[in-house]
Parts: sequence; structure tokens; C-alpha cells
Amino acid sequence: MAQTLQHHPPRPVLLSIAVLAILGLGACSDSGGSSAPPAPPPFVPQTVSIELGESGESVSLRTTQSGGYTRNGTAFASGSNVEAENGNTYTLTLQNGQWTAAYAAPDPQELALGISGSNVEIARNEDGTYSV
Repeated sequence: MAQTLQHHPPRPVLLSIAVLAILGLGACSDSGGSSAPPAPPPFVPQTVSIELGESGESVSLRTTQSGGYTRNGTAFASGSNVEAENGNTYTLTLQNGQWTAAYAAPDPQELALGISGSNVEIARNEDGTYSV
């Protein structure tokens, strides 16, 4: 019976080829994550416009890199007041990422009713009229 001889490369040669292949693939990839992550995009401030009730006016706020807001270059916080050209005061509030303006009525004024000795209290409305 004749035996067939098969040629097998020696195992150390196969191991060397595998190691070289792995090292070659490693050299093609980035150097093991040691490079710094890309820089974030530059900050670009955004302008937010808030309508001031019935006055027809609006104010603009700008976002800051720290997450706050400015008005005319000065820090501006939720709950701050602004005055419209018509003299009305509005309280600006930031809630859930949305700014709103609410009319802040001035304190009511007490007026004397002629010579009767009676007084009446009046309050200024947003539209410029007064209520008793």
C-alpha cells in the first residue's frame, strides 16, 4: 500500500504569518484610540426675541457659551423686568426653554373722591386704561 505524503508548512511559519497580518491591520487603524477627539464646533450665540404683550414691542436676548443670556451685553436672568417704550413693565420668565413676557401691573393708586372724604383705588391696565 502506497502512502501519500502531504506537504504541511511548519507551524512556526503559519504563526509568523498570522502575527504579521495582525500587526499590519493594527498599523492601518488609528493608533489605539490615543489620538485626541476632534474639537467641538465653535460657539455661535443665538438671538431670542420676546414679544412684550400688547405693547407691540419685543426685546432681544443672546445666548452665552455658559448657557445663560444677555441683553445689550449685560447678563439677564429669568424673572427680570424690562420696560417698554409706553412705560409698561414686563417680567420675562424662562420655562422649559421658552421665554414669556407677563405684564407687571404697577401698585394701585388711591385717589380722593372730591370733598366726600371717600377714596377709590385705581389700577393701570396693560392697554393704558385704568380700572377701579
